[in-house]
Amino acid sequence: MMLPKHIKEFKTIFGNKYLALYHVPVSFVDIKKDYYVASYGARAGVLVFRGGRVLLTKQYRLLINDYSLEIPGGKMEEGELPEDAAIRECLEETGVLCSNLRHLVTYHPGLDNIYNPTHVFVTGDSEDTNTEGLPDNNEVAGYQWVDFDECVDMLTNGRIADIFSMIAIHTYLHTNYREGTTAIHSRKA
Repeated sequence: MMLPKHIKEFKTIFGNKYLALYHVPVSFVDIKKDYYVASYGARAGVLVFRGGRVLLTKQYRLLINDYSLEIPGGKMEEGELPEDAAIRECLEETGVLCSNLRHLVTYHPGLDNIYNPTHVFVTGDSEDTNTEGLPDNNEVAGYQWVDFDECVDMLTNGRIADIFSMIAIHTYLHTNYREGTTAIHSRKA
């Protein structure tokens, strides 16, 4: 199949502040296809290390009807840079202020029907704040610092099951292994 010769305008089927659904007719040389795209907007998160431990939030998730342990992150605001969004989300969800973020990975959960470009950062620099009202209890049920090796084990036993956190941890492991760099999670760092 060749690249499309014509992509018609995205037609909004539904929209609210969390989600937009679009119909997109596409013409190729010999065929026409209809795409239906769910747009959740861009999001950003951060893998935060401190003394060999990783910061994880505890959030209720409907589809598993249970709590999930995840890296801090969420939807980017209009005009917000990914790094700024990751810092803001971490602060809102945990009261932990991050700095000196390093880009880890950018990925797309779906390439035909889900628009949700995701930016993940990593840092070993953070501080607890005394900001009143943080973390946002309407968004998270709490947070905890978990030993990095335990986080890796949690990937295989299902205690970390969201793709956002899984990709962050796997990418961090792979990147540091491949580059032979001194890991942020090292207790000696």
